[in-house]
Amino acid sequence: MIAQSESAAPATVSRRRAAIAKIHRLLKLESPVRTEEVNLATRTVFRQKGRRQDQALGLTSALKRQIIEACPNDLQGLRDRALIALGYDTLCRRAELVQLQIDDLMIKPDGSGTILVRKSKADQFGDGQLQR
Repeated sequence: MIAQSESAAPATVSRRRAAIAKIHRLLKLESPVRTEEVNLATRTVFRQKGRRQDQALGLTSALKRQIIEACPNDLQGLRDRALIALGYDTLCRRAELVQLQIDDLMIKPDGSGTILVRKSKADQFGDGQLQR
């Protein structure tokens, strides 16, 4: 854990530690991350670097407009503009956006519409959720 602390963020070290523990549990082996040495090393990493993660900046309306205007006027640019606008308006994650199909879009006579998000982080079993 100490060796990883020089190059990896504390959250990465914790995630790797959890993965090692999970693999050992699945294989019904004693977990090497439960030792006192690993606990001390992990606490040392947190003490040196802290636990708080930097929050990514949110996409504002002004920034969205700038990104859309920067897209080229070709087919890929049109696709990118549509995905940026759709992602902003629906709050979909990128994995949800790339799974969308044209049949998932339902446009109403008044110009509004709904989008069927078939599977999401909050819907692991794919029951589907309508975004308005």
